[in-house]
Amino acid sequence: MVVAWYDEEGWGVLDSPEVPGEVFAHFSMISQLGRGYRSLSPGQHVHFTWEDRPQDGYAFSAIEIFIAGEAPSWGRETENSGPGYSSSFHVEFDDV
Repeated sequence: MVVAWYDEEGWGVLDSPEVPGEVFAHFSMISQLGRGYRSLSPGQHVHFTWEDRPQDGYAFSAIEIFIAGEAPSWGRETENSGPGYSSSFHVEFDDV
């Protein structure tokens, strides 16, 4: 569950009976396909994975956050899905 959320700063605090303390959460960890700005609200139910990594005074940090009742999704698949960027480089040496 979301304990606190600071929209202006893009982070908040999560809690779960499965974690021995409160968990730091950053907006970039929220799975919210096609919704623009990622945000949570205090009291909102979420599922999350976490790791034992201190952040801003919290002993644990969320790795993935999924809004309860929604299918998790991190990217958008399109008909022409392919590499986001590709590059090539060709070197030709002069005969000396």
